Amino acid sequence: MFKFTSTISLLLFFLSLQTATAQIVIAPRLQKPGTYKIQHAFDLNQLIVFNDLDFKTTQKQTKVTVYKTSQPHPNGGVTCTETIESLQNETMLPGNIRFSFDSTKSAGVVPLFDVLKNSTIQTIFDPSGNISNITVNSQLDTLPSETQELVITDLKPEILKKRRQRELSEYHLDPVKIGDSWQQQLSVPLGQDSQFLFKTTHLYADTTEQPDTGITFHKVIVTFDEGVFTQGEQLYSMGSPVTIIKASKSYLFDQERGRISKSNLSLSIRGTINSKSKKEVETADFTITMNRNWFIP
Repeated sequence: MFKFTSTISLLLFFLSLQTATAQIVIAPRLQKPGTYKIQHAFDLNQLIVFNDLDFKTTQKQTKVTVYKTSQPHPNGGVTCTETIESLQNETMLPGNIRFSFDSTKSAGVVPLFDVLKNSTIQTIFDPSGNISNITVNSQLDTLPSETQELVITDLKPEILKKRRQRELSEYHLDPVKIGDSWQQQLSVPLGQDSQFLFKTTHLYADTTEQPDTGITFHKVIVTFDEGVFTQGEQLYSMGSPVTIIKASKSYLFDQERGRISKSNLSLSIRGTINSKSKKEVETADFTITMNRNWFIP
């Protein structure tokens, strides 16, 4: 009896050790055919000081996006179709210009958001998960050119593809276990083909189980080490350095489905933007605080 009990105890020890040291790859992969939704929340406070004048912008936005994944193509890839189910926005621009939009009752009030709400984005992924093509069905061309610039990052296929492929390339593809950390560059996209690039440290912190479904999520905590502001094709080394006042990010990875199920970002930074005109270099100071959160219900 003693020998049998000792053998069972030893077996349980090795099984627990194997579980504790199990490695996973925390990166999205091709989705199975089906439909799911993502609930987004975003708020922004931005102050730009130019020629001793203050230009303040605030924005709060919530959105529900529906993602539908096709049956696999003959080559193993898939098509993901995105539509916006609902969109609410409250914005204040410099000069105390205010407007609000609610897709359930504000149609026609703010054409910019009507175009966003009614757009359809199709993304074709190859078998390895890379983006091979993006098409956008929208009424972007009906907007004035200066208004188009405000959403060009969201609706212009070539810019959208570049941004999303960059985001996919930022994931760490080596297997990790709880307690492992790694460094990587992370982008936070802005409007008009600009973004913040950060050097970050990611920690695979622990696992948590959702009580009602029993699904296990893998939690990653991100710390921000340094950052720059870039535009267009600028590399990190070409960017304008920013000062990180406060920054934090965490996300939950659903290994079974191969996707991020929840993400929370809080960011407060300041810096300087230099823009070149024909005659001189103009400088503006900025302070930005943003929160960007989303989850799959």
